[in-house]
Amino acid sequence: MRIAKFPAALLVGASVGGAVLTAGGAAFASQTTPQTPQTPRPAATDTVVAASTHAAKKTDHWNASGKGWRTKGSINYKLATGWVKDTKKDGKCAAVGIAWWKNGVVKDTDIIKACGVGKVKKFRARPGDHGHYWTSTGYNVKAKAL
Repeated sequence: MRIAKFPAALLVGASVGGAVLTAGGAAFASQTTPQTPQTPRPAATDTVVAASTHAAKKTDHWNASGKGWRTKGSINYKLATGWVKDTKKDGKCAAVGIAWWKNGVVKDTDIIKACGVGKVKKFRARPGDHGHYWTSTGYNVKAKAL
């Protein structure tokens, strides 16, 4: 499956060395400084879905919804799987954004969209590009209607 690649600026405010899964916000970008799993500080418009202090072999899960979207999935340092659903007839798409971190810097991003009320998009995303995958040191997952 081809997953759209977007600039890391769309997903800033993620964790370093762990995971903070967030949903909502004015855009995928958060105006907060990078955060650690022990002290998540999302913007006032963001909702923390889950925070992790897991070792690299553990997996985080999310199940969240907002105005016009619903998503469920799991993520670890090598793989994210799940689905996103458009739940509102508003002309917007439901989207999940994943930022993959390596040594404190966003090195890869994936945006998965479902467009059209009732449409569901399943996804399987990995850090890196086709044939050049790597293990991240952190990640950030956000969802919203675009």
